[in-house]
Amino acid sequence: MQVDNVRFEALEDVPAELLDRWKMRVIVEGEGFEARALPIVVEVGEQRAQMLVTLITDEADVAGVQGLLPKIPTPGDEVSVGYADRPLIATGHEFSDNPS
Repeated sequence: MQVDNVRFEALEDVPAELLDRWKMRVIVEGEGFEARALPIVVEVGEQRAQMLVTLITDEADVAGVQGLLPKIPTPGDEVSVGYADRPLIATGHEFSDNPS
């Protein structure tokens, strides 16, 4: 699995009950993601993304994953990805004060 891009988006224009539970969306894009029975896992710093959804291209390839974070990460928190049955791999991508 190769991560080419990571984006963070503040949740806006969503119902208040969602903002009580999640604060931010993380989108991880790249190549080599597999649709498997064991799920993809994304962590930003010490927090694990929730409600993960795979991103599928028009050619039915898995192009990445997006999930929701329960709190805004600390600047410098690194993004790690992997599968539930394996250790996570640091991507070299970090959260900054200026999410996309």
